[in-house]
Amino acid sequence: PARKVEDFLNRSTSTENQSGSRCWICENWREIRFVYDPGASGPVGQDIWLFTSLDGYQQPLKLKKFGTEYGAYMMAPAGHLYYIFQVGEEVLPSRTAPVVDTRGSLQSSIRIRRAGERRPPPPKPPPSAGGEADVEEPAAEAEADDEVEVFVVNRRTVLARKPDEPVCVAILPRAQTLRSDSFQPEAWALDHSLFAPYEELLVRRHFCDRCFDVDWRLSRLSSVVKHDQDRALVKELLLSQYAELKVLFSSLCSLEWAL
Repeated sequence: PARKVEDFLNRSTSTENQSGSRCWICENWREIRFVYDPGASGPVGQDIWLFTSLDGYQQPLKLKKFGTEYGAYMMAPAGHLYYIFQVGEEVLPSRTAPVVDTRGSLQSSIRIRRAGERRPPPPKPPPSAGGEADVEEPAAEAEADDEVEVFVVNRRTVLARKPDEPVCVAILPRAQTLRSDSFQPEAWALDHSLFAPYEELLVRRHFCDRCFDVDWRLSRLSSVVKHDQDRALVKELLLSQYAELKVLFSSLCSLEWAL
């Protein structure tokens, strides 16, 4: 048994046969999310399992349902991570992820024992006519039906986590607090609102004068009002109402043409 486990570990290429300490903190492992979308990733099923090369495909992880998808989280070291899914009794790679042929890149096939309930052993044969029972088949042959040999798996490249990068990011829903009937909301005030830092530049006289000078030059009223005295009167009138005209212009720009 020890030799068999060692062979499976040597066959695993998730860590590229690293000789590190196998510590996810020291080696800056990263949290990986696996997703199986029924219908897109593969056939539709109720029980979906995940096998990875981290443990030589020995410990299947059952995926949880999140909406219409099935997912799971796992810590993995930097490098290539190989994995495969089991949907029902069928072991197959995902159609929405890169796949590799184990006979080419991993130099061997992979034998995986299906997850879930084990098949019952075949019934014992009845005794022969002479009264002697037939020789029973070994238990290993009965368990062989639960194993499957695969040649194609999914591959994912895991990047090393930076020292200052958090291990994972979790988003929690906002807590629902009880609101008392005696609670009186504070009266709204501009000084305590979101608009308190806003500064209206039109109230500055110097700023308005500079804006008016630019608008006056761009208006080219000299081509409409020919006389200098009339132009001076029009300029004085517009300057006295310039702040109101700017506010009215901003308000009209927010309306649709149909109105």
